[in-house]
Amino acid sequence: MVGGDRILRFVLLISKAYKQEHVFLQFEFSGKHTNIIVLNQDEVVLEALRHISPNKSFRCVKVGEKLLGIR
Repeated sequence: MVGGDRILRFVLLISKAYKQEHVFLQFEFSGKHTNIIVLNQDEVVLEALRHISPNKSFRCVKVGEKLLGIR
């Protein structure tokens, strides 16, 4: 759980030939916008089950954008 919200986050270690990196697999159970999001170490969205534009929610979920916290 993250911050008491209905968010479940797994930390995954990806090993490549010459480096390792952590990514986060985040499950969000927040009613209307329930989602699964893959984030890098800087919390930038790498991929998401549902892409949410800024005109649908204050919290944009778009590849390449930093993910904001839930209000």
